[in-house]
Amino acid sequence: MQLLNIFPLSMCTDRTNWYHEAQTALWSKIKTPKRIEEKAKNVIFFLGDGMSLSTITAARIFKGQLEGLSFGEEAELNFEKFPNIGISKVYLQTN
Repeated sequence: MQLLNIFPLSMCTDRTNWYHEAQTALWSKIKTPKRIEEKAKNVIFFLGDGMSLSTITAARIFKGQLEGLSFGEEAELNFEKFPNIGISKVYLQTN
């Protein structure tokens, strides 16, 4: 496999340049974005074991604080951007 030196070395240190170059390359390959109107064949199911509401809130606040937001609660976790999400709570009853 041969590696191609496409970008000057000065551009290789900044990740935003890599991101924009990749986006440009992808959109040039996808001339016109198409909306998918078909019924889904497969579903990806994420099961977050131990992710209670308080744990998710703590993760959101921590992420926001790392990003330098004032309180941290304004941050949004990646999975919260999914078009469909749900929550389930299981209670264990002992006799």
